[in-house]
Amino acid sequence: MVVIFTYEHNQRVYFLSEDCSEKSEYSVTLPNFFTRNVKNLVSCHGSAIINIKLHLGEIAMDDELDRKIIQELQKDGRKGYVDLASELKVAEGTVRRRIKHLLQRDIIKIVAAPNVRRLGYDFVCIMALQVSITDLRRVATNLAQNEHVCYLAFVTGRYDLIAIVVAKSPEEYRHFLESELYAIPGVVRTEAFVNLDVIKGSASLPDTTQLISKFDISSLG
Repeated sequence: MVVIFTYEHNQRVYFLSEDCSEKSEYSVTLPNFFTRNVKNLVSCHGSAIINIKLHLGEIAMDDELDRKIIQELQKDGRKGYVDLASELKVAEGTVRRRIKHLLQRDIIKIVAAPNVRRLGYDFVCIMALQVSITDLRRVATNLAQNEHVCYLAFVTGRYDLIAIVVAKSPEEYRHFLESELYAIPGVVRTEAFVNLDVIKGSASLPDTTQLISKFDISSLG
């Protein structure tokens, strides 16, 4: 692909094919575009037109815009394109394309993460389970279908499964243990770690803000 920039319309960038047939037109913030994205700049067809050759993938990942968009959406997933564009000082169309690209590549998902404590689930614990090896998959499938289990994973170490379990009260948790968990054949031993005060993240949404701030998104290709 070749990008043709026209000075007469200094907020317009045209994405063209090699034979110069127009594909699409976008608005961009020129300082960011030139300082962060332009790789090869050569004059052609007179002083009014500049021919810029680069891979479109480089435009998507050469700067920190993707990272900043993700961080803003982590703070408020409802934030609209206009607000994001204003805060990040880029065009709305740029934000829209970046988010679409991040979604298509499965780098982000925009979902509603409920606050389980506000819903009345004040009892949250991390549970480690030791399971008979022959029953491992069946026990995991059974637990995954239980409404009180909001996270479940196979792990290494002396336990076979780790789960995050939520309940409205210690009584409801005890009922879960006695009537549901221990009724599953193959569960050998459990150890529960009851949450007293959550410092980072939540039962429904891990806090990955710092992880994203240091992650090189361009390494994903």
